[in-house]
Amino acid sequence: MPIVDVHGARRAAQVEADTWGHLAPETGRVYTGSIVFAHGKYGDVIPLQASFEDLPDSPWFFHGLMDFIGAQDTEPGMVYRFSGTYQMPEDGPHVFTGTVSPVDIAS
Repeated sequence: MPIVDVHGARRAAQVEADTWGHLAPETGRVYTGSIVFAHGKYGDVIPLQASFEDLPDSPWFFHGLMDFIGAQDTEPGMVYRFSGTYQMPEDGPHVFTGTVSPVDIAS
């Protein structure tokens, strides 16, 4: 049975909030924007660019972004663009609503 350091996880979350809390998305607010990401040839999913109106980068957005792009049904070696909205509810997972389309990068 694995040992879980609940106190350490709680403390890490508190330090994150104390350090970056001023950058946290407003709970319930809907942000409009886009994400460009790549699905690397060897399986990595990499965010290349994200821009959402009035939303600064933060650990909360980064975690939601990585969960979202990692869950997409994409093909290795391709670049994709998400256009839509992002919302961080008070409870539950981050919500991304919109479309994901391949980006033509052929030269």
